[in-house]
Amino acid sequence: MRRHVPNILTGVSLVLCVATLALWAISYGPTVLFRYRGDGWQGYASTYRGDVWLDHMDHGYWERGAFLFADRTGATLRPLGRTFGPRPLGFGYNEFYMWPLGVQGPTVKHCQTTAPLWFVAALLAAPAGLRWWMARRATRRAVAGRCRECGYDLRATPDRCPECGRPVVPASATPAAPAAF
Repeated sequence: MRRHVPNILTGVSLVLCVATLALWAISYGPTVLFRYRGDGWQGYASTYRGDVWLDHMDHGYWERGAFLFADRTGATLRPLGRTFGPRPLGFGYNEFYMWPLGVQGPTVKHCQTTAPLWFVAALLAAPAGLRWWMARRATRRAVAGRCRECGYDLRATPDRCPECGRPVVPASATPAAPAAF
């Protein structure tokens, strides 16, 4: 079962990577929105023009109507929008406070975080790429007459690797291409 866990995790990461790439393509159309709520807070995750946006509010007063927005210094800002400040490589963070207009209520702290979906897809593809590279390296070593584990030259010791102790698999039993995950 231990040998299957990396294969399962690699498969899950590939499926999530493909889903992220599909979400990336869809994000240039209508906004996709996922709401989540908790006790005394709410937020949502949305996609917009190749980015994923995570919004979090301390109190669930969003349904009460219009809000007045201000940043940490208290300066009034424009209504909630999709652009804010410099975003190097597409990453961004914004924190501001909202006061309900015409309703007595607490100040609502609102945090926005954004990341490009290409970065999320690259992170999810990394485990599969690493597994492919490791399988390719092991196959090249076996074909070249070296230990699959440590790369030690096995011409003098055909039965067992003197460096790591791993039993040697004959080159004829080794596949020429990297093994499937």
